[in-house]
Amino acid sequence: MDKNTEDSLEKLFDTAFKDINLESPSPDFTEKVMHQIKAEKRVLNIEYRPIISKSILVGLFVLLVFIIAFFSTKADLTSSGWLDMPVAMDWTNKISFPEFSIPVSNTMLYGIVAFGFMLFIQITLLKGYLDKRLA
Repeated sequence: MDKNTEDSLEKLFDTAFKDINLESPSPDFTEKVMHQIKAEKRVLNIEYRPIISKSILVGLFVLLVFIIAFFSTKADLTSSGWLDMPVAMDWTNKISFPEFSIPVSNTMLYGIVAFGFMLFIQITLLKGYLDKRLA
């Protein structure tokens, strides 16, 4: 636009808005709005339901214990008839735990322990924070 058009539009707007009175809100407008916002506080009814139920977790734990106990007996799975083992066999004498011989330096060991400790602290703090926030 050229300068003359801008000037004429400016004069037109000035004359049009000259007679319009500005409305101002009441002095307690902000207080009324905030009072309505506080009155409309939403209540969240969020019920915590774990993804995996306790019965399934217990079942998985028992299954894991049985698998570890079975494989710790060092049963020969390749022989024919490994399912025909006697029920009353004394398998508790055959339990042997594997020996781990992974070379780990003290620095790495301290790092792993510190990481586990910090992870435990963080999970505990986040659970407390989320419990307060969702309650």
